[in-house]
Amino acid sequence: MGYNTHVEGQFMITPPLAWPEFKDSEFAPHNIKDSYDPDVVLVVAEDNVDTPDGPLLKRTATALAMREIDEYRAYNLLDQVQKAVDSFPGRAWSGRLDCEGEESADLWRVVIRDGRAVKVEPRIVWPDDEAAPTVDRLALAEVLASSLDDIRRAATGLDLDVEHDRRFIATALTGAAANYIES
Repeated sequence: MGYNTHVEGQFMITPPLAWPEFKDSEFAPHNIKDSYDPDVVLVVAEDNVDTPDGPLLKRTATALAMREIDEYRAYNLLDQVQKAVDSFPGRAWSGRLDCEGEESADLWRVVIRDGRAVKVEPRIVWPDDEAAPTVDRLALAEVLASSLDDIRRAATGLDLDVEHDRRFIATALTGAAANYIES
């Protein structure tokens, strides 16, 4: 028993791989003998091409996709995608694999950035309450920094204990933030 992950999507390969480039690859569908390894497979397109000697079957690998594996465990998915990318240098890879685990919050993607397979995890953001104002965080930070400078100038020469200083500064900054948000 293990943790299952559902994976959808694919990576397009540009330009597509010609038959001599992928025919001996472990990712070519005709070379896969194990029901669990590798995790990903090349998507092969077949076209009939007319030649003087008659029709010719031309095969190209146009994409890399997840294999159909029952109860798939994505422990090696990132490494498998990287191995496939490394097997075919000089190609552009576009697309992604969307991964969803058994737990509701277990969502992630595999993307390829600069020739590296990368796991991307989402940031969960709750929608703001409709009545709540939206805040420009950078502008608020600038207001607070300016307010802190004003507080430091005003406090110069005052002999306040550390705990009082903290409360004084926190109160002043809270007030500055509230005034900014209300404006």
